[in-house]
Amino acid sequence: MGPPGSGKGTQASYISNLLNVNSMSTGDLFRANLADGTELGKLAQGYMERGEYVPDNVTINMIMGWINEPENNCGFVLDGFPRTIKQAEELDSRLDNEGIDKVVFFDVSFDELVDRLTGRLICRECQRPYHRLLYLIPI
Repeated sequence: MGPPGSGKGTQASYISNLLNVNSMSTGDLFRANLADGTELGKLAQGYMERGEYVPDNVTINMIMGWINEPENNCGFVLDGFPRTIKQAEELDSRLDNEGIDKVVFFDVSFDELVDRLTGRLICRECQRPYHRLLYLIPI
């Protein structure tokens, strides 16, 4: 957890590789459901096109569908979810008796966040983030 630009996506990828588990960002999950034409993707599409948050029940159902895939039985890392206390409580209740194991909070100064976000570039084709000061080396 942390504000935009704090490194959540970068560290989620690193942690999932370190632990040899899958990671999923809610943005990637939304895009995958849209591309696959799932019912949940269709529900989310209108909200996303209007720049609104996708309702909790749609988001949670997408997340739980991904979590319940057999390849995630040994653990997983979530990036960008939960966003609210309600989402965290719902996730915890749906994970049976196991619940949430760990939550990482990224505490980054305001000035550092501004530097990171104002230099952020996104590839139009693959949506991969880059930073202008890193000479277009992926972050």
